Amino acid sequence: MSKDKQSFSIHSECDAVYTDPRGPMYCTGLDVQSSGKDMIYTVHSNTKLRNFKHNVTDCGVSLTSFRNEYYVGAKLEDTLLVGKRLKLVMNGGRMGGGGQVAYGGSVEATLRGRDYPMRNENVSLSMTTLSYNKEMVLSGGIQSEFQPSRGMKVMVNANLNNRKMGQICVKLSNSEHMEIALIAVFSILRGLLRKKATENSSEALESG
Repeated sequence: MSKDKQSFSIHSECDAVYTDPRGPMYCTGLDVQSSGKDMIYTVHSNTKLRNFKHNVTDCGVSLTSFRNEYYVGAKLEDTLLVGKRLKLVMNGGRMGGGGQVAYGGSVEATLRGRDYPMRNENVSLSMTTLSYNKEMVLSGGIQSEFQPSRGMKVMVNANLNNRKMGQICVKLSNSEHMEIALIAVFSILRGLLRKKATENSSEALESG
């Protein structure tokens, strides 16, 4: 819960899960979230079925209530493991209510490194489609995570859709305290720039 002088908001999640090591997994839950002066209530349930040793199927349904309207959603996802390095994930879903319907689906392929799970290196290719109000958006993306050296990790994520909109994100992490040195260098540079700006302003006042 959060409260300020102008608004009050709440977000609550409650889930119950039953897992059978040799069989399916069942999950049901209730989510409550505020949106302005209205409340959003969502009841959802899903089941994971392990059909074969390297195949998992996930089926889910949901019912959402918002402003006296009800929205019904359903999804189907299938995960297939090919050997120890390749994982394929395919899913599709539908959400409808208030006279409107939206469809979506995606296909993702992930190739893990030879040293997995000792080193979490992987490359993922994905394609997503979304259809809403007679409009369709297609997007593709690539994500890669690798370790160029010991203690350093690099993650690259890029995507682009058919509307020529996309983004590129690069993240670096180092466990050998390099970030402390970078912060120190940045602080020194910022201090020098401030000092130079102060000197310039003083000279301008003296000349004036």
